[in-house]
Amino acid sequence: MGFYEIVSVGDGQARRMSEPMDWDGMLSDLAQVEVSGRTVDADARLVGTLVTHDMQDHLLLHRVKGAGEWLSVLNYRTGALRELEESAQEGYLDTSVTPPAREERHPEERSPAV
Repeated sequence: MGFYEIVSVGDGQARRMSEPMDWDGMLSDLAQVEVSGRTVDADARLVGTLVTHDMQDHLLLHRVKGAGEWLSVLNYRTGALRELEESAQEGYLDTSVTPPAREERHPEERSPAV
């Protein structure tokens, strides 16, 4: 399991977001970007994609597994395992779903506790 934080980058430095961002607008913009523009190479290669579910956009963050990571497929019927082979133009992914931003409500607007 991985935990990630969305940051802004300026002058080559990552900075925590000080103001809430227009999440829906950012996701809409991201949907128009080619995969190379949604890919970051750091300690691991990360790729962002967009999926819409129940009319709400969600950011999927994929960590591309390294060549040394053990990847197998289990046949549930027979119990047989087989190793996956990598292709130079494909990668296997660990995927995290980023939930949509929630609207912040002021304390006086919150529902009373029951």
